[in-house]
Amino acid sequence: MATFEHLEVWKLAQSLRRAISGLAKTFPEEERHRLEDQIIRHSRQVATTLAHGTGIEDDEKNAQLCREARGNLNATLDLLICAYDEDYISPDSYAKHRKMIENCMQALNEYLARLNKKVRGEE
Repeated sequence: MATFEHLEVWKLAQSLRRAISGLAKTFPEEERHRLEDQIIRHSRQVATTLAHGTGIEDDEKNAQLCREARGNLNATLDLLICAYDEDYISPDSYAKHRKMIENCMQALNEYLARLNKKVRGEE
């Protein structure tokens, strides 16, 4: 039986999680329990929610969990924007991490579209 680890979207989410974790560790000390904690939690939740969804073996519930993962991905982007607005990260770092989020979002939307087709019986 294949696990979530074969999913391209999960692989992208895992890479994003590692990148965001490394980035957040560069934030100022006063942000350790605020912005740093929030952005790490939301970025981790994307891959975790995808893994959870594949484990329940119900396409409709999996699609709902994908929508939750998308919400966490959007929250990660918002927190990245916050870090940029506060001058905690450089323009290059912002652009690099934003592109990772956009790539993950595209893959997530494609995966969700396939799940929705299965739920509707079109696949």
